[in-house]
Amino acid sequence: MPNSRSSRIAITDLTVKYDSLVAVDDVSLAIEPGEFVALLGPSGSGKTTILKTVAGFETPTAGQVAVDGRVINDEPSRFRNFGMVFQNYALFPHMTVERNVAFGLKARKMQKSAAAKAVKEVLEVVGLSDLTHRYPTQLSGGQQQRVALARAIVIKPQLLLMDEPLAALDLKLRQQLQLDIRRIQQQVGISTLYVTHDQEEALTLADKIVVMNLGRISSVGTPYNVYHKPSTHFVATFVGNKTVIKADLGSVAASGSITGLPGQLDSIKLDHADQEAARIFVVLQPEDIHCSRVETPGAVVGVVNGRRFLGKTGLVTVKSEKHVFQVNDGGLDAQPGDRVFLTWLSEKAHLVVETE
Repeated sequence: MPNSRSSRIAITDLTVKYDSLVAVDDVSLAIEPGEFVALLGPSGSGKTTILKTVAGFETPTAGQVAVDGRVINDEPSRFRNFGMVFQNYALFPHMTVERNVAFGLKARKMQKSAAAKAVKEVLEVVGLSDLTHRYPTQLSGGQQQRVALARAIVIKPQLLLMDEPLAALDLKLRQQLQLDIRRIQQQVGISTLYVTHDQEEALTLADKIVVMNLGRISSVGTPYNVYHKPSTHFVATFVGNKTVIKADLGSVAASGSITGLPGQLDSIKLDHADQEAARIFVVLQPEDIHCSRVETPGAVVGVVNGRRFLGKTGLVTVKSEKHVFQVNDGGLDAQPGDRVFLTWLSEKAHLVVETE
């Protein structure tokens, strides 16, 4: 299938209000040609409202949406050359796979021979060439979602919009379709805006993740940076299973270093700019905290009060007197009620420095 015409989508100073409720608050972001951008955030963070506004289903209170420099705020959704994939598939039950996929081409009055060729090509891309004459009720959930994806991309849209398309599927199928969607998106080369509350999905699929909170962008970055180097306290606590400890600014001001945190074995030297911060948080990944049953100098003692199975190891929640740690137990098989000792080194820590 020939590549879609990739476009640059620019969202500038976008605000969407419903009476006194501000659903989206002064959001600006860009989707570069062929880029896969995931909007990630909790329910009510504004991510779906952004997608609907881009699609033309919602009207901006302020700001604009532009495609390749052309503002489309007043353009009806039916005239925006965008493909949409929904959570509920939205397939026509009385139409075969072939006819469902061809629907958009028929609406565009494409010649039958050209439409048939385009449908054949896209069904090969999504792996459904042998199911062309089946009806939606004869397909699995994953197959139905592939049909919906084929229907969205066969029109060669300038932008593909996906609103939590895998949320209704079981875990194994969801993970397989994540890989399939990424492969197809790269093969077709289409600019994509993908809404999800599933962190694994965003980290697996996206070139760029936009983390939303309370209608605003909290962070924008690559999956690696969003996960390993969060830029805000919200992202540090929302993405992954990190331990986040607030530093004592009084101690920082006196020494220029972060010291004395529970389990900390060495100091963290700060530069002058960081010493002027309003808040500093030390962020630790579960695998960067050493967990032992043997008391060691400098360790913080805690009690395991929860465990998640990870195969050879477990992700355990450990409560100390004042803090809660998320820790990979390193094969200790630590169980709820067990007493453990935790330590960490400054080289493993990531700092979130907030200035306001």
